[in-house]
Amino acid sequence: MTNQLFRRPVLLFLLAFLLAVPSTYGQSSVGSVRGTVQDATGAVIPNVTVVLTNTTTKVEQKTQSNEAGIYVFPSVNLGPYTLQAEASGMAKFLVTLTVQTATSSTIDIELKPAGTSTTVTVVDVTPVLKTDTQTMSSTLERTRIEQLPINGRNITNLLATVPGINQDDGIRIFGARVGTHDLILDGAALTDALYGGAITRPPSLDSIEEFHVEVNSTSARYARQATILMTTKSGTNELHGSLFETNRNSGYGVARQRQSTWTKPAKLNRNEYGATIGGPVWIPNLYNGRGRTFWFFNYEGYKLRTESIGTYRVPTEKMRNGDFSELVTGAGAPITIYDPLTTNLATGARQPFAYQGQFNRIDPARISPFAKYLYGVLPLPNVPGVNPLLGANLIAPAPRADDQYTWGARFDHRFSDKDMIFGRITKSMATNFRPASGGVPTLDGFGNSRTNLNPNKSLSMEWMHTFSSKFYNQVTFSASRRKDSNTSGEPGRKYTDELGLPNPNNTAGYPVINNIGVGTGAGNYFQPVN
Repeated sequence: MTNQLFRRPVLLFLLAFLLAVPSTYGQSSVGSVRGTVQDATGAVIPNVTVVLTNTTTKVEQKTQSNEAGIYVFPSVNLGPYTLQAEASGMAKFLVTLTVQTATSSTIDIELKPAGTSTTVTVVDVTPVLKTDTQTMSSTLERTRIEQLPINGRNITNLLATVPGINQDDGIRIFGARVGTHDLILDGAALTDALYGGAITRPPSLDSIEEFHVEVNSTSARYARQATILMTTKSGTNELHGSLFETNRNSGYGVARQRQSTWTKPAKLNRNEYGATIGGPVWIPNLYNGRGRTFWFFNYEGYKLRTESIGTYRVPTEKMRNGDFSELVTGAGAPITIYDPLTTNLATGARQPFAYQGQFNRIDPARISPFAKYLYGVLPLPNVPGVNPLLGANLIAPAPRADDQYTWGARFDHRFSDKDMIFGRITKSMATNFRPASGGVPTLDGFGNSRTNLNPNKSLSMEWMHTFSSKFYNQVTFSASRRKDSNTSGEPGRKYTDELGLPNPNNTAGYPVINNIGVGTGAGNYFQPVN
């Protein structure tokens, strides 16, 4: 008996959760359409059939006004629609509207006596003002996403159009700390729940149908101060596609600052390319999915090869052979180097280095394999007559290579007027290779290098079932996986073992080398991240 009493409240709770009222849908990117059916005097009209039709897919949704004259379409994919209603003795009501991401559109239907006219048509009744929410938000539909100028194809660059958002050092909402936002794609979160960092490679610009941003007084269903909702495209009743390629290259014409030291322009070659295609599922003689089943696929790639001209301090050829006789201070006074193997244990005094009767010279036989390796991968100076302790003696390009891609696929299907589903999967990868990561460019291309790998996968699925005009069930499943990694040097190579240095964690990559004896700071050290 006790078990039965316990189970019944649990079942009732689960039933109430599944049959939640329309205004409580979660992080889904769908919208809703609702309103009241009434006559010219303002009296409500019950039991009127209302039909909502997507003009691109021809998918219909039907409902009836209840005893209070209220009708509701609780879950509607974004896009252009026609809304029509008809009752006996009344003229047909027919209007157009656009359903937007996470937006409730209130369209009140007024039925007039038929008279000589059978149809009342209004061109567009999409609400301009939202009267049922205090949320401050901005929406960019497909037309503006295509037409707004943007440097590159990163969809988040469009946040510059949203009042209250600043992107100087990350995404800040009304001056709050970086990371107080969520980035959601078809209900799947693309941000780190702990630190707020977004994925490196966002979805393809051509795969996004709409871009909706809430920045203030956001709904309690969202966890952070601001929410960025992106909705992907779906297929339509006709086969459509696109193909593009853009290139930016330093060979087309360059400019430089007056203080630039290079004689040849720094390299820049950026390629962005991709394609989209979508339509109804159609298998000759087997299945015609027009008005019922749709698919959409997109791919986008990005390749960047660039370099910056930097100045560095590297050991001279004499220093590499153990001759430090030219070591001087900034004032020009000579610097004496001492041999640690001659240390007097009692006094701590040491003898200056000397070789073949010359002070400040080290026997080449005593140069360690570690030092020989470093000297072997560091370039020689190309600015003559400059002491590396006093100034930069090397001008060299620091290259960088970025490779990114993202692809996505979406499937939509209408089983009946009461059941609709969709599924979407997206996979992205961003690879960044810097052969000169904060230090001197090396001769082998791997020394002092850093490689960042940032893969991401995202999945969304949704099933909408309408039981009646009063009850519906919306089930959403989403998942995202992000795994970032940083490596240094040639992949898999254990430089510490090769150089005879401690490697307690048995890891590949370079050790941190903070100083090689000339200059200070990032101009002469290796500091990769394993």
